[in-house]
Amino acid sequence: MSFAVLVSIAALVNADPMSECWVGNGKQEAAACLIAVEKNADAALGQTLAQAMDAAKKFDDLTEPRRDVVPALNAAQEAWAQYRDKHCAFIEANWAGGSGTGMAISNCRIEQARKRFDELTDFTQASSAQ
Repeated sequence: MSFAVLVSIAALVNADPMSECWVGNGKQEAAACLIAVEKNADAALGQTLAQAMDAAKKFDDLTEPRRDVVPALNAAQEAWAQYRDKHCAFIEANWAGGSGTGMAISNCRIEQARKRFDELTDFTQASSAQ
């Protein structure tokens, strides 16, 4: 494989969602792509949250009568959702109502969901290793 192809693949792997959806697409196609990617990111995050909750419950069962992990995970998830919403509102404000505002919001929500997915996956994997 040529160096140029490897660099192109690496750039796509590390690209933000908007860049991923723009590749070979016009604005309408990119917007539809972002909507689909956001739905998939939310679904994956929901599954990972369920796995993290199962791991938290198992840990709480091991440390009974202490039951701190599930409430802490619930509080963390609520705080994360508030952060995501406020951060993405900040991103929205920076677009000042321009035609790409909706895409910028989707991009932000996807990025935040991916980061949270990684955090919850790390927690679940660490819990299963104990």
